[in-house]
Amino acid sequence: MHICFITHEYPKIGHAHGGIGSFVQTLARACVNNNIKVSVVGMGYTNKTELEFDKGVSVYRVGRSTAKYGGFIFNSLKLNAIIKKIHNESSLDIIEGAELDFAFITKIKKVHYIIRMHGGHHFFSKTLGKQINKWRGFKEKLSFKRANSYIAVTKFVGDKTAELLKNKISFKCIYNFVDTQLFSPKPAIETQNFKLVFVGTVCEKKGVRQLLLALPKIKEKYPKVHLEIIGRDWLFPNGDSYIDYLKKSIDSKIFSSVTFRGAIPFKNIPDQLATAHVAVFPSRMESFGLTLIEAMAMEKPILASDIPPFKEIVGGNQENVVLCNPHSVKAIADNICMLFKDKKSADIRAKLASKRISKLFKKDIIVQQNIKYYKNIVRSEK
Repeated sequence: MHICFITHEYPKIGHAHGGIGSFVQTLARACVNNNIKVSVVGMGYTNKTELEFDKGVSVYRVGRSTAKYGGFIFNSLKLNAIIKKIHNESSLDIIEGAELDFAFITKIKKVHYIIRMHGGHHFFSKTLGKQINKWRGFKEKLSFKRANSYIAVTKFVGDKTAELLKNKISFKCIYNFVDTQLFSPKPAIETQNFKLVFVGTVCEKKGVRQLLLALPKIKEKYPKVHLEIIGRDWLFPNGDSYIDYLKKSIDSKIFSSVTFRGAIPFKNIPDQLATAHVAVFPSRMESFGLTLIEAMAMEKPILASDIPPFKEIVGGNQENVVLCNPHSVKAIADNICMLFKDKKSADIRAKLASKRISKLFKKDIIVQQNIKYYKNIVRSEK
């Protein structure tokens, strides 16, 4: 079997990437370890085309067009050329991408196209109360028409996407996974009292602004509280920094209790999470929540938003993770204070969270679910 993943976020040393990139890398390496040939194709981080071999995975990074207008056309032509070359050298069985990835991909006969719904344009625009961008909306609808099958990372994102696209999508729900060898309790690393750790892109959608605004309320009870923010800065369409926007629009006194650490190597995140008294994920919306399950695996007390995907992840009784309204600064502050105050309850929740990860989200379990799904597709195509 030969699988090609399309992603523009595959990790490269020295460059920031998102959660999807880390997910694809881990899944791709695991497939190789299960005797599946894997290629990855995506736009590179520079304008140079590169081929890299990552633990058995062939990674083709396509140089980005520098054209002032119509760059997407040239980029699409390059992507199609690389995919065709890969297929001619070793026939592809499956090509997998995210919601927008197949809009301008030329289909190859007898190759099965899968969209994995990590949360596309319609999903995030509508759930965050924004207008659909006509161009991106068109591309997403076109991409879905070109796919043969669909995977959703939560039932919520699958159902909501189908509803918004007015498309009767039959999808398979396969959760994202956590590497419990990397993300596991680290008793040798001391927890720092009253330290909050946030991991994720620093943007409005992740609830960073509300989290910062909650700090003064927390400091009234716990003056030593400190927030460490780990993740890349989000840029506005004009290139302006979201972190700069926060520093200009929020009382500067708040930032004496904040450290912006920026993007750090993925392998270093567990050690940073291990120092947290409480891990915080106040997202206004997510399709899943990779950083949430990573913190759960590490037995950290957690405050997260009460959005449907998080509720799906933590389970119906929600006795393992404290959930609250991400739009309420007071709710964020009050619940963090509660976790600081009641150590016994917080520790019980943390252990239950870790047990849920071991049962449902361990890498080996989810990888085998994916491989079984791929094999069933290839078998049915013969």
